Amino acid sequence: MRTTTAFLTAIALVSFTQANLLAQCQRGGGGSQRPSTSTQTGGFPQAGVNPLVGMQQAAMQQAFMQQQLAVQQVRMQQLALREQASRDQLARRRRSAQDRRAAELARREEVRAVNLARLKAAESQETFVALKSE
Repeated sequence: MRTTTAFLTAIALVSFTQANLLAQCQRGGGGSQRPSTSTQTGGFPQAGVNPLVGMQQAAMQQAFMQQQLAVQQVRMQQLALREQASRDQLARRRRSAQDRRAAELARREEVRAVNLARLKAAESQETFVALKSE
């Protein structure tokens, strides 16, 4: 459930970021931008080069990188959840093994107590028979 929520959050974040960056490019601002070609040629744009296209490409590249980062974060969260589940399962196994050992020790102690009671009863009977025969 957490993984699905995290994944959907990452998708929503990437979608919002892409839309936001595209809007900034269309307005002509935002983000880290390369210098426009007009400054490189003394204020006149070079023929066939549109600075808006460059900004849009930079924004798309940044959005792609953010999407990759979000996917990587989701994977890391999934790995962390799997590792935690594995640790929890190991702890449950240890507890159940300890419970089995404790139950076995309790059963053995009970058997010892019963055997000791029988032995004392037998000794008492022998002592009684010995006293009676005297």
